Amino acid sequence: MNDSEKDCQRKALDEVMNQILDRDSPHAYSMIPTVKRYIQRFGLDSRVEPADILTEAYLRGLRTTQQGTPIHQPRAWIKATAYNIVRERFRKERRELPTDPQSATLAALSGRENFCEERCDRNLTILLQAFEMLRANNPGGAELMDWRVLEELSWSAIRKRLLERDGEAPSEDTLRQRATRTKRDLRRLFHELGGEYTPLR
Repeated sequence: MNDSEKDCQRKALDEVMNQILDRDSPHAYSMIPTVKRYIQRFGLDSRVEPADILTEAYLRGLRTTQQGTPIHQPRAWIKATAYNIVRERFRKERRELPTDPQSATLAALSGRENFCEERCDRNLTILLQAFEMLRANNPGGAELMDWRVLEELSWSAIRKRLLERDGEAPSEDTLRQRATRTKRDLRRLFHELGGEYTPLR
C-alpha cells in the first residue's frame, strides 16, 4: 500500500474504534459485551477489561496497516484480533503458573477446550475469507450484510439509505430475500473453504 492508502486504513480504524468506544453507539452495545464474553470464557474477568483488549487490537491494526497489509473489514478484524489477544493472555498466564498437581489437573481438563479454541480460530479465519470472496462476487449482498449485521440497521432504515443514495430501492420483503440468499451463499463458501459448523444443542 502507498502512504495515501495507509492513511485511509488508519482513518477507517479510527472511525471504528470511536464507534465502539462511544457509549451511545449501537456498536458499543454489540462489541464490548462480545469481548467481555471472551474474557469471561478464559477466566480473566478479574484481571482484564474489554477496553484494554480493544485498545491493543487497535494498535495491532495500526501496525498491520503500517506494514502494508490492508484490512478490508476493520470491525470484523478488530473483533477477531480481540479474541486472539484474550486467548494469548490466557495461555501466557497458564505458562507462568507453577507446576503442581492442581495445575497439571487443570491442564489435562483444558485439553478439549484448547481443541475447541483452535477449531474456533480456524473457522473464524475461514469465515473472514469466505466473506472476502462474497464481497468480491456479490458486493451488493455483502453491503446489505454490513448494514444489517454490523450496523444493525432495520430493513426500513436500509431501504431509506438506498433511496437516498440511489434514488430507488427494492421493497423490504425483497431486501430480506436478498439477505437470505446472501447468507446461503456465505454458508456455501464457508463449507467449500473447509469450515466446520456444529449446531449448539
